[in-house]
Amino acid sequence: MGAIAVIGGQYGDEGKGKFVHYLVHDKKISLVGRGNGGANAGHNVYDPERGVALALHLMPSGVFGDKTVNIVGCGTVFNPHSFVEEIQAVEKAGVKLTPDNLKLSSRAHVTLQTHRIIDGATDKVGSTAQGVGPTYRDKAIRTGLRLEIFLHDDWKDKVKALLQAHNKELENDNHSELKINIEDEIKKLDGSVKVIKPYICDTVSYLHEQLANNKDIILEGAQATMLDINHGTYPYVTSSNTTAGGVAIGLGLPPTAVTKSIGIFKLPMTRVGKGPFTTLLTEDEHDIHDKLAGVKGTKGSEFGATTGRARSIGWMDLVMAKYTAMVNGFTDLGLTKLDMLSGIPKLKLCVAYELNGKVVENMPADTSLITECIPIYKEFEGWDEDISGVQKYEKLPDNAKKYVQFIEDFVGVPVTMIGTGPDNSDMIVR
Repeated sequence: MGAIAVIGGQYGDEGKGKFVHYLVHDKKISLVGRGNGGANAGHNVYDPERGVALALHLMPSGVFGDKTVNIVGCGTVFNPHSFVEEIQAVEKAGVKLTPDNLKLSSRAHVTLQTHRIIDGATDKVGSTAQGVGPTYRDKAIRTGLRLEIFLHDDWKDKVKALLQAHNKELENDNHSELKINIEDEIKKLDGSVKVIKPYICDTVSYLHEQLANNKDIILEGAQATMLDINHGTYPYVTSSNTTAGGVAIGLGLPPTAVTKSIGIFKLPMTRVGKGPFTTLLTEDEHDIHDKLAGVKGTKGSEFGATTGRARSIGWMDLVMAKYTAMVNGFTDLGLTKLDMLSGIPKLKLCVAYELNGKVVENMPADTSLITECIPIYKEFEGWDEDISGVQKYEKLPDNAKKYVQFIEDFVGVPVTMIGTGPDNSDMIVR
């Protein structure tokens, strides 16, 4: 199969980890790589065999696979402190991490504590304040540091110079009170470096060797297409390329390596932070909102894994789905949370927009126009049956099948996987 991209088709939190788990455990794919984002990405990983659930960030979702190699690629930004916490959480769950099953790209850029401080002090778009944007900024202006520095004895001098520059930046921006003690930070960083150093290597050469040996790899996208720096609702986006092509580049793979691109969509869709949300549930739909949001802290509830913030909830937007399928070249669609729609009398799918009195069938490129769009819905009869845990498509109620089939026909891409519950086994494969 080659490289299989698993990409969010909406605003993130679609449940991509569930499908990565399926590909690792059921299809026995032994390589999982992340090529974009950093500690701002949150994904929940469940391992029923160990009876644990972890909220991870940069650690790939294949970490619970017995023979899986997990790769953090060169397109990511890497916070040593937070990643050490992830290592500790994974090992506490019973997984032994070694340089054989965890590989960190020496080309990945380093997020320092000052990146996080600058992020929090300057944020205007509702970011997670994990320092991701400022790290990518330093990368773009070529002042950033890569993980490779930790393989050399003079890394402390290089870190000190960048921390000093950041402190000066904070001072110039009237945030002198946020300046950090550089020596204390380097001392703390020294402990984290000792943990991560054995895993740092040339992941690009390694991945190409594996592909040459006919190994398959999952490209696990972070965030989602509508948060892509180029293709999303700019400026309410992340700082990296979140599409299938972007994740491939972030792992050092050519576009031709991607043989399958799976777009993940959540029913209903959600968004965290600022930015347009055309199909947001209305005040009159508060009962539906409360049902779909769930209870904070429980499986499947709509609260961010990174920030804990409540997610905004809306109906699935098929205009957006067609756009993200086009940008990514989706070959398959995966739907999640179909079970959560049970018991809702009337269901909706957005099939077009109204903009300035005209019907619009394509996603506007201008975010200010998206903000002005009014959704045009097609309504569907719901179903009362509890479909939690259903694993056979034939066992779905007829109205559920009609809902899924309409999505497939409208987007023009086959729906091959459907999530029917929070557990990894709660899935239909067609």
